[in-house]
Amino acid sequence: LVVGNTEIGVEVKFKHFLYPVLVNPTKVKEMIDVQEFEDSIYFGASVSLMDIDRILRSRIEKLPEHQTRFFQCAINMLHYFAGKQIRNVASLGGNIMTGSPIS
Repeated sequence: LVVGNTEIGVEVKFKHFLYPVLVNPTKVKEMIDVQEFEDSIYFGASVSLMDIDRILRSRIEKLPEHQTRFFQCAINMLHYFAGKQIRNVASLGGNIMTGSPIS
């Protein structure tokens, strides 16, 4: 499964790994689905980090500050995570699955 390609791209280019089949889960509705509820938000594993950022910012504008402290912390961390170009394609699920200490 390839979303942002940061990990597999490095493995193919520098470690000469071979992946004969690659699947793009960003075309699977359930993988890019976002469901917003009054007390929670569900993010599909392939939702981009920038989309998560945008949704959290939207919630911050609508809710009291004491209900959005975690959202602000997450947005702050995303800023340091990578450049906007990477955040546009990288996904939360991909970073969890990679298990990289820098993710």
